[in-house]
This record gives sequence, structure tokens and C-alpha cells, in this order.
Amino acid sequence: AESSSAMDTIKAGTGEKVGYLITHTCIFFSGTIVGLIKGPQLALVYIAFNPLVALGVAFLIRSYKKFVVGCAEDYAKAGEIAEETLSSIRTVTAFNAQNEPLHEYEKFCEVSRRGNVKGYRLMGHGIAYTTSTLILTFGIACLTAKYIMENDIKNWWTGESYSGGDFVSIFVAFKISSAIIGAIPNHIKAILAAQAAASKIFTVIDQNETKQTTKGT
Repeated sequence: AESSSAMDTIKAGTGEKVGYLITHTCIFFSGTIVGLIKGPQLALVYIAFNPLVALGVAFLIRSYKKFVVGCAEDYAKAGEIAEETLSSIRTVTAFNAQNEPLHEYEKFCEVSRRGNVKGYRLMGHGIAYTTSTLILTFGIACLTAKYIMENDIKNWWTGESYSGGDFVSIFVAFKISSAIIGAIPNHIKAILAAQAAASKIFTVIDQNETKQTTKGT
């Protein structure tokens, strides 16, 4: 049961998630570069708030990985109990001992459920924090654009005045790159969960190889 659950997690984290992670990362950097070229002054406003978003995302990934590993272990333990009980169902029935494994099974399932609830609650807090930071960034960027237009501040690269089209291009570039930030953590979480599950699979493989070597000697 543990190996089957781990294989499903590895499959989910090593499939299209890797491609999406690379694609979205490239889109994020491309949008940032376009924004810097079209308007460096306004782009600095977005870049100044990027560390706040990055801190929230980093905390979200680290905490979520902890919950994923814990929930997977509890779910695997519940599966082991169910598998052991069903494999010796005659003995369990003969001694009328089905209540004890049932209680243990329900206990691990409940622990896993609570862990999932905490993980999704944490994810919701992280998304709320990231969204609030992005909205604040766009608000300050609008005020900065108004100040640039009123004082006729020139572009550092071209030496020309900004136009409405330049601001629109900058807003769109950073809006796309900012929206992609919210998608990147989901792919990273799936890959990290697959990495954690892969370590368990390799541990089982090493244990089997050790047993076979011992039997051979």
C-alpha cells in the first residue's frame, strides 16, 4: 500500500508538472525582462515587491512539503494495517479481534485527514497573502505611473517620454509574470512530494536488495 501510494505521487510529480514548471518560469522571467526594457522606473516598483511575494511562496512550499510527507506516512500506515488485517482475516475473525485494527486504521486516517486540512488551510493563507501583495503592488504602480506622467520623467534607456501604450505594456508584462508566480508553487509542491515519495521507494528497494544479499550468503 505504501509503495503504491508513493508511485502515484511520483507519477503526479514527474509528468507534465516538470514541463509546466519550466514553461511558467520562462514566462515569469520574460515578462520581467520586457517590463524592464519598456519602463525601468515603473519596473523597479514591481521588482521591489517581488521579495515579499517570494518569501510567502517559500514559506508555503516548505510548510506544504512537511504536511505532504506527514500525511503520506499516516496514510501508508493505515494501508498497512488494512492489508495485514485482510491477509489474516480468518484469524482476526476467529479471535473476534477486528475492533483493534479498525480503531488503529481510523486513527491514522483521521490524523491524515487533519493534516490535509491543515495543509489546505495553509495553502489558502499563502494564496491570500500573495494575492494581497500583488494587489498592493499594482496600486502603488498606478500611483507611480501617474507621478511619472505628471512630471514628464524620461525613460532611462531611450531618453523619451512615456506614453500610455508603454504603461499598458508594462502592466500586462508584469501582470502575466505575477500571475504565473501563483502557478509555479503548485508544480514545485508536486515535484517535492514526488521527491519525498521516491526516497521511500529507494529505501524499500535497498532493504529488499539487502535481504536478498543476506539470503544469498
